[in-house]
Amino acid sequence: GTTKKIVFEPLQLGPITNLEELDLKTLQFQNRKLGQRLSLKNKVEEELRGRIDQLEKRQTQDDAVINVINRYWNQLNEDIRILLQRFDTECGDEVEKQGESEETTSFLTQLASWHKEELDEKLSSRVQVSQRAVGKIIQVFDHLLQRNEKVSKAIRGEKEKDEETEPDSSGAAPENGETKPESPAPGSTSVDETVRELNNRLQAENGQLHQQNTRLHKDLHFTSLKKAEYEEKLHDETTKFDELRNKYEDAEYELSKLRARNDKLETLLLESQEKLNVYVAANQGKELQTAPAVFTGTEKKTFDELQRELEDQRELAQNRLVELEAVNTKYKDCMKEVEKLKMDLSTLPEYVVVETTEHKCLQSQFSVLYNEAMQLKTQLEENRTILTNSKNAHMRQIEQMESEELLAQKKLRTEVIQLEDMLGQTRKEYEMLRIEFEQNLAANEQTGPINKEMKNLISTLQTHNRQLKGEVTRYKNKVKEKDSELEKLRRECDSLRAAEIRALKAKKEEAKELEEGRDKEEGGSKKEG
Repeated sequence: GTTKKIVFEPLQLGPITNLEELDLKTLQFQNRKLGQRLSLKNKVEEELRGRIDQLEKRQTQDDAVINVINRYWNQLNEDIRILLQRFDTECGDEVEKQGESEETTSFLTQLASWHKEELDEKLSSRVQVSQRAVGKIIQVFDHLLQRNEKVSKAIRGEKEKDEETEPDSSGAAPENGETKPESPAPGSTSVDETVRELNNRLQAENGQLHQQNTRLHKDLHFTSLKKAEYEEKLHDETTKFDELRNKYEDAEYELSKLRARNDKLETLLLESQEKLNVYVAANQGKELQTAPAVFTGTEKKTFDELQRELEDQRELAQNRLVELEAVNTKYKDCMKEVEKLKMDLSTLPEYVVVETTEHKCLQSQFSVLYNEAMQLKTQLEENRTILTNSKNAHMRQIEQMESEELLAQKKLRTEVIQLEDMLGQTRKEYEMLRIEFEQNLAANEQTGPINKEMKNLISTLQTHNRQLKGEVTRYKNKVKEKDSELEKLRRECDSLRAAEIRALKAKKEEAKELEEGRDKEEGGSKKEG
């Protein structure tokens, strides 16, 4: 197809009489281009910030889902292990147990530290562990069924033998005509009765032990789920505490920077006052002794603004310190509550667990847990497929971004080559003009003093041009420094606005709570009235 060429409008500088006007117009053009680039950069930053917020929200949701899946998967493995221990079978290798214990501690941190190949290997090994445990349970149930079939066959065979012996003995009595005393019958019946009684007792004891075991298993399941929830809450609190500590350190660093900047400004102010005094003394003589050092209007304004900014920064630093102390106290209270809950969990009696409504609900929900486990397995497989699809999509996006970057680099290279060609052409033109100028100078040697004056003027203009270029470079550096300071101040303002918004929200919530309390008190007084 035909490639569309982008045509830019030529720059029209207008009539130029001096080099100063040319420099001014070039500076204006450069300033305009810099402004356009800054606006584009701000737009790109806003889009990237929105994208980062979306990705953070999605990551928190994914982390919550992965935590729930991990918790119930670990609980399923523990239940399978307890069942295998009940049937006196091997629960798995020690290496697998160690791997499971390591995975249950901090699953999200391990996922973040693993590579793609390691993640596939570890998850496949974990799936194999659960598959082996389920296969062992199936083998145990097969063995139990085979043993029960053998016992039932043995009992049926004994019954058939007894039935065959009874008619043989009844038929032999009339043929011989002798009446034999049945001495073994009462002994065999007594043994059968004792065996049956023992069997009944053992079955009753087995049923009681089974009920007790299931009860203990339910209690353990409930406590382990609570423990996992509390561990996740503790991990979240530790991460929040680390984030607050980092914020506190950043605030201290910013405060130290502001103090250093204030000290620098104070020293500059003192130096400027001294210079002003020296200048006044040099120009006015003895009037310096009578007239004290007085600031001008602009200096007073700048000094007052600096003092206000200093006071605001100090107030903000004090408020942040108070907030950090409150957060630290809250964290200590949460740690104390977690330790109390751990102690309560370690010293929790059985009757308290039995009398709770949650225990009764668990009794009713125990039959549903197996179906939930199967559903979780299916959800796990679906989540794996979703994860693989998302990873593939992410890799495709990365490849697209890389290809776009390569295209942009190619475009930049072509533009740089074109600019270099243009620069070479301009240099050639400049050399041709210089040669023509030298020829004209050789032709116009008769006008010597005029040429000398022109040369002097050109040299002065060149020196002036160089000075202006140096000032332009200095101003550019100053502009860059001011832009960086402006960005820092904007970030500080954004953080301060966010803190103020949070404080206003907290005040609004307190006011709403007070109004609701007043309404309730008024309603209670009306009812009493």
